[in-house]
Amino acid sequence: MNRKALTPVVAIVLLISVTLASVGALTQYLDIIEEVTADTDAEQITSSLNLNFESCWQESDGEYHAQLRHEDTRDAMDTENLLILIEGREPVVNFNRDLVDPGETFRIEIEEGNELNELESPFAIEIISGDNRETIICS
Repeated sequence: MNRKALTPVVAIVLLISVTLASVGALTQYLDIIEEVTADTDAEQITSSLNLNFESCWQESDGEYHAQLRHEDTRDAMDTENLLILIEGREPVVNFNRDLVDPGETFRIEIEEGNELNELESPFAIEIISGDNRETIICS
C-alpha cells in the first residue's frame, strides 16, 4: 500500500469535516442570538411609559385630543400596546403614529360618540401598557 497517496486524502476529508462542523455550530449560535435579540426588542418597546404630557384640547366637532412626548432616551414605544381609559371608560382612540421613537411627540385622538360629551374639565386620561400606568389630567 502506498502511504504517500493516502495521507493527502485523509487530510482533505478531515478539513472538510471540521469546516462543516464549524459552520453547523456557527449557524446554531447565530439562531440563538437572533431569538434572544428579537425577544429583547419586543420587551424594550413596551417596558416603560416615559411620557411627558404636553397639551389636551377639545375640537369643535367634539373630539378630544392629547399630545404627549415619549421621553425615553433609548427605546421606541409601540402605541398598539397602549390601553387608554378616560374616567374609567375605554373610548375609541386613534394614534397619529404606530411606533414612537425616543423624544418624539405623538397625539391621541378620542373619537366623538364615546359618551364623552358630558365630561367636565378637568378629567383624567389613564394610559396603560402591561404593568405600567401613567395618568394625565386634562383641563
